[in-house]
Amino acid sequence: MSAFFWILLAASCNTGALALLKFAEGGIRYQEGTLSVGVWHLVYMIGGLLCYGVAFLLTIRILSLSAFVLAVPVFVAFQFILTSLLAIFLFGEQLTLQGWIGVVVVLAGVALLVTGGK
Repeated sequence: MSAFFWILLAASCNTGALALLKFAEGGIRYQEGTLSVGVWHLVYMIGGLLCYGVAFLLTIRILSLSAFVLAVPVFVAFQFILTSLLAIFLFGEQLTLQGWIGVVVVLAGVALLVTGGK
């Protein structure tokens, strides 16, 4: 499989981890020196940490398959795009016009990197 596939998969795992941790944060309480976590929030937190672990291992794979100068910017760009889409569709957040322009610019940058600027 190509490095592009692994990059997309790692970015998806990283974005999934962020979403799970967002779900977890609502049930974590710290009061008077005591930390309490709801059961489902703990499940979300552990799931998020596992997703981060998978993304970490995939990143090692990516770096063995692709040039650093290409892999890292594309990985970060995909994570930015996936996180923006997840925020819209899962959390009901909105992007401004400037945000959408940013997404398009990032996509154009990825296209330039992947095609070598040709």
